[in-house]
Amino acid sequence: MDEIFEPEEEDTRTKWREHLLIPCEEAWLGLLLVRTTHLETLEFSHGSTEPMSDILHKAARRQRPFHRTPPFFHLQEVFVSSQTTDTWVDSGFLQPFFYFPAVRKIESYRNGPENWSREIRHCSRPLLGRALQSGMPSAAGDLY
Repeated sequence: MDEIFEPEEEDTRTKWREHLLIPCEEAWLGLLLVRTTHLETLEFSHGSTEPMSDILHKAARRQRPFHRTPPFFHLQEVFVSSQTTDTWVDSGFLQPFFYFPAVRKIESYRNGPENWSREIRHCSRPLLGRALQSGMPSAAGDLY
């Protein structure tokens, strides 16, 4: 965990340690995700725990352990399902995937017939960067 967290992130480190001791499957998958660098497709079921969100937001912000090389450089498709049939996957959980340069498809669905998919055009990413640089508000502003 020293590789993942800065010394000043002691509260987050403690939370992670607790999740790993439970054991929380999502925390263990988050640790594995840090080491998987050549993923092209990522498919998983998302519950209500925070560890996976922590890792994805660190990657989008290029924070430790993703500060030296671009994270998920080959990731093109993301499929996320909700673990319950009465809730959707939180859009805040999906937001980091828009910061990975190769992502072309993000699909979120719950265990039922309803689903949505949207093709991502690479040209949309630079526009977001210009909007943030010019001081315009954006939905993704909290990542920086």
